Amino acid sequence: MISIEGRLNIKIITGIHGPFRIGSLQTEIGEFSVKDKILDQYDEGSYQGLFTIRKIFSSTYSTGSRLVVEVRAALENISLANVDEIEPVQHGSLEQDPLDEEKEADSKTAKMESSIESTESTDSTELIHSTDSEDEDQSDLTAEELSDKKLFGLLWPLQDSFKLDPTVSRVTFREQRERLKSLNYKFNPIGQYWTRT
Repeated sequence: MISIEGRLNIKIITGIHGPFRIGSLQTEIGEFSVKDKILDQYDEGSYQGLFTIRKIFSSTYSTGSRLVVEVRAALENISLANVDEIEPVQHGSLEQDPLDEEKEADSKTAKMESSIESTESTDSTELIHSTDSEDEDQSDLTAEELSDKKLFGLLWPLQDSFKLDPTVSRVTFREQRERLKSLNYKFNPIGQYWTRT
């Protein structure tokens, strides 16, 4: 891992799964494409700061009649010093939505797992007891609260200020972002946390 100062330019692209964010990280050692899911929280703009790069690798994808080869950086941490927000513009582009990459990887993993027989067994008695206790806890919640509890998992109930868990799937991450916006939360890019407005 290396930490390096740079500028991350984020733009919003409209794809078949809706809008998604991609970044271009400009540093003194080169320019890298960034497609980490944490970018899905950010507005379109230019972000100056210190970036910890976990991995630099080449990535290829085909779109239309083009084969795109890019040098990509996977970020471990972002510490922002300055944000220059710009008016969002919905770009039509030949960029591949990172969600498609995640689905391809999940499909390959599922195929590998299905070819390996599982020797683990579940005690049905434990399963019934845990389900009964969960039902009792959820009986006081509205349908909307139950939906939010399922969407946010361990983050539920939502606090006035918190960070999203970047280890969830990209689909869930995007759904959480949209739900937070509808609940009047705002993303603070400097601290990378959501606050209720």
